[in-house]
Formats: sequence, C-alpha cells, structure tokens
Amino acid sequence: MLREAQKLNFSASSLNFMRKVSKHNGIGSEVAVPHAVFTSAHTLEDARVESKAVIFPTIKELLEKTGIQASQIDVLVTTCALFVPLPSLSAMIVNEFKMKKDIHSFSLGGMGCSASPIGVDIVNSFLQNKNLKYALLISTENISQNYYVGNDASMLLPNTLFAAGCAAVLFTNVNYKCKYLLKEIVRTHIGADDNAHKCIYKCTDQDGVPGVRLEKSIISNASKAMLNNTTRLFSRILPVSIKIDYVWQIVKAYLKWIIKTKIQKISTTYPKYEIPKINKAVDNFCFHTGGRGVLDAMQAQFNLSDAQIAASRASLFMYGNTSSASIWYELAYHEQTNSVKKNNTVWQVAFGSGFKCNSLVLKALHTINCNKTIFDRYNPDFVFDPEVLNKVLVDDEQMNTDYELVVAKNLKVKEDKEYEEAKKKFMSRFIAESGAAIKQLQEVQ
Repeated sequence: MLREAQKLNFSASSLNFMRKVSKHNGIGSEVAVPHAVFTSAHTLEDARVESKAVIFPTIKELLEKTGIQASQIDVLVTTCALFVPLPSLSAMIVNEFKMKKDIHSFSLGGMGCSASPIGVDIVNSFLQNKNLKYALLISTENISQNYYVGNDASMLLPNTLFAAGCAAVLFTNVNYKCKYLLKEIVRTHIGADDNAHKCIYKCTDQDGVPGVRLEKSIISNASKAMLNNTTRLFSRILPVSIKIDYVWQIVKAYLKWIIKTKIQKISTTYPKYEIPKINKAVDNFCFHTGGRGVLDAMQAQFNLSDAQIAASRASLFMYGNTSSASIWYELAYHEQTNSVKKNNTVWQVAFGSGFKCNSLVLKALHTINCNKTIFDRYNPDFVFDPEVLNKVLVDDEQMNTDYELVVAKNLKVKEDKEYEEAKKKFMSRFIAESGAAIKQLQEVQ
C-alpha cells in the first residue's frame, strides 16, 4: 500500500503519516484492496467490478454449502456504507442470480460499520411472516471509489484501515440445520447530538478532494453509545445472580465513598463502577474491527483475556477493517478454532457513523465443527498469536524510504512530462503556422 501510494499525489508528510500508522495498526500482509485505488481515476465501473468480485463468489459459496437455491430466497438485504450505485447492489444480485420477482430486497447505504445488525433487524421482521422462509444478508464495503488521495491527516486514516471484504449470511424460520438462534437485537443511535453525528463524516477537504473524515471525538462518542447499548443489552441477557452482584458492588462502592467523604472527611473522587461480569454470560465475543485502539479499549473495559479478544484481533490482522462484514469474520474465527460449543452465547457488537452502536446475541444450537479453511486458506491451523502485534508490520524497504526524495523525484518527473507535452504542442503549432506563412509568401510572389 505504501509503495503504491508513492505514485499518487501525496505529500511527504502524508506518506510519513500513513507509514507511522501502518507500523502498529494491527493489520497484516494478507489484507486485500482493489488495484483500482492506486490509479488516478476511481471510476464507477471500478467500484462495480470490486463489488461483483467480492459479492458474487461469496453468495455462490453460501448457496453451495447450504443447498439452498437462489430462487428460494424471499428477502435480500445488502449493507454497504460508501457505495450506493444505481441500480442498487441488491438489484445487481437479483440480476446475477435470477431471483424471483416477488423478492423483498433492500440496499442499506450510508449506515457505516454497524449496518449488519440493522440488516438482521430487517430480516427478523420479515421472517415473522411464516409465508417467507429464507432471507439473505450481504455485508460488504467498497474501497475503489473511497481511497482518499488528498493531504488532510484526519481523512488519511481510512486509507490504512479499510479493506475489501464480504460476508453472506442465510437466515430462516423453518426447521433447518441452523448453526445459531437469534436471541437479541439492541440498536442505539445518538445522532441527535451534532458532535456524534459528524465524528465520522464523508466530505471534501480544502482542495475539494473527497474522503471520510474521522474526528478525535469518535472514542468519546463510541463510549456513550456503547454505555447506552450495553445497559439495555445486559439487562436482558445477564443472569439474576450477576445483576444482584453488580448492584451490590455499586452500593458497596457508594457506601465507602460516603464513609470517607462525610464521616472521615477525606477528599476522594466519586467511585467508578466496574462493568458487570459479562464473560459469565457471554462465551464468544465479536467486537467490530474498528482499529487496534478500539480493540484495546474493548479488552480493557470488559476485562477480557487475549484469547477472548483474539477473534477481533485476528480478523483485523488477516483482513483489515471490512466494515459491516467484520462481525461475521470474527464469528468465522471462533468457528475455525472450534471455540463455539452447543448453547454458547455469541455477542456481536459494531460501531458506525451516525453515530450508532448495535448488538446481536446468538445462541449456538450445536457445537460448530467447521471447515478449518473458512478463516485462513493459507494456514488451516491458524490461531492468532498476540505477539505479532509487537512487531513492526512495515517492511525494511518502506521503513528506509525517504519520502521527501520520492516526492521530489515524482515532482521532477511530472514537470519533465509537462514540459515535453508543452514543447510538443508548441512545435506542432510552430510548424503549422510556419507552413501557413510560407504558403502565403509563395502566393504573394
């Protein structure tokens, strides 16, 4: 990515910034982006080619695994935040797979990385109708038209984070060999606050170059949305014993504070309450791969072990931030490592522009013994090693590259090219006008 980026119109400071972020962002060398992002023109056709390349094979593989025909799908929902073509992505799928005429199809755009649970909510609503049997959710993102080629630091970060990817998930309300039962959907939207609404914002920079701006307030807004979401979610899924213990911890902390401040007259801050013992109620965690910093915060907040957060770190390392598809990549990791047992609870949570925090809770209907190549086709026995995050993920060639020299060289090449083009244009005009002058002189003679 850094090598290809040198060919574009980035300043040395922008290249240095992307290199600095890439050194420790938790993303490995297998991450995929379409080559079109490194060309000067990011066309609509490039974006369509990318979407077809990731969506169509994913659907075909799903249909082959389940034995379901495309003609049996009653509900189709696609989620893609940044690419909203006409016709829609869902229409593109209907056309490719020749789906039936009365299919209920929806394309969710602009919903950010938390769009998958929203899609599941739509699916869940339709499958309450017993006349509808099968629903297909496609979660993807599109990079081709959304690679930022300007020099605003707040808009450069997505270049080093987002990657191509797609997940296809089949839902049904009939007696079928399902892996999971959908237990809970909890959606939180704090977009009424202007600061939250604009902390992830697609716009143009001062030079008119389009991109996605990520504000520093993302972390604080994610915390607010997360608190609201988990408060409602935990009230539904936590066992009574854990709820009682949590309330007792709050009361005990408050009483200690009262004794110190009111009786002993000791100045002390108001106590911060611990998060409930969520790992007693959840067996498998799927936190959206918003970035290494986000995952660090989630691990600390919920007091999770390296093994409990491994699915998210492995997905980020192997595939990058695949936006709304990420929570399904993480579920695939749990399946690949055989960590999903019968009656296990799976919690999937994602953040997205708006600002939103959405959660899904699934119950495993049986122990999942999946094909181990589902997560890493190069290494079927892949298990994420946290030590890779302590290594520099940028090779020596790029670490030793002087971007000031690269930009200067590119500028000289550009100037030489412009000079040659100008000279060629001038000579053509000179020859044409000289010929005309000579012809006029001949006529006068």
